[in-house]
Amino acid sequence: MQMLYTAEFVEQVQSIYESFVSHGAPHLLQKAYVNYFAHFYFVHQGIVPENVIRGLKKNYEEQEELSQVMKLALLYAVAKRDLSIEEKGVMEMTEQLLQEQLAQNLYFAFYQQMPEEYPNIDFIFYDRKFLEYRTNPSKRVVVHYQKGESYVDEDMNEMYEGAFSVKEFIVFFWRRNSVLYFRGSTTGVRCD
Repeated sequence: MQMLYTAEFVEQVQSIYESFVSHGAPHLLQKAYVNYFAHFYFVHQGIVPENVIRGLKKNYEEQEELSQVMKLALLYAVAKRDLSIEEKGVMEMTEQLLQEQLAQNLYFAFYQQMPEEYPNIDFIFYDRKFLEYRTNPSKRVVVHYQKGESYVDEDMNEMYEGAFSVKEFIVFFWRRNSVLYFRGSTTGVRCD
């Protein structure tokens, strides 16, 4: 529990947590543990204890109310193959969570890494590429790119707690394998 407040990683966290749960840990504390690591996993792309992904899936299956970061971490786990699309209920869960995120206009580059078995994934994103940049939430992020003959500076949208900024580009079907080139800074993205 101390780790949740101090943000200090304890190497034996998984065994400590499992012991805590086996001795009747309060449900709210169990959920806080899973939420804490879901945030670490999704926002920082960190490696998390094995029981976190299982805990997220269990919370979903038991129709627990999930925080936004828990939902995103579940989708991220499927895209990164930390959760198999072939497991019972994962395909349906992925479909429901992805549709929910898209309905809120929340687009992330990792959506395009979903397993090929996921239905309609190519259809949904076949003509789109996403530019995603991670930075300090207090920063303003601007992308500089060429549009026609001129160059454009455009603010990128914050998608989750300011930690991600995403720009969607429509790529015409005959240029699907095109590479997006950016001029200016080495990354094409500027943080103010």
